[in-house]
Amino acid sequence: MFKIKAVHKFTELQAKDHEDHLKHFQKLVQRDDEIEQELFKTVKEAEFMRRKKDTELKKLQEQFNEIKKQNAVEIKKAISKAFAQEQDFEQKLYREKAKLDKVFKILF
Repeated sequence: MFKIKAVHKFTELQAKDHEDHLKHFQKLVQRDDEIEQELFKTVKEAEFMRRKKDTELKKLQEQFNEIKKQNAVEIKKAISKAFAQEQDFEQKLYREKAKLDKVFKILF
């Protein structure tokens, strides 16, 4: 009788110990699930931000290319205008030199 009670008590203690371990592992699994959900959320947010930044970068690249084209056109116009001014001034210079040469020929 005492032996049966001792075995029964030992079995109850083992069952209690197993239940405690089970609860502990269930808490670990639950905590791991929460961590996994947080990590998934963090990865999802990071991917969203990466796509957003990628889109912003593409827009900036397009703006840069457009500004570069506009500046190239403006530079060509400025060079053309400066060249035309130089040509006009050079023609005036040649005309004035020709007049001066004419005056020298008349005088000498």
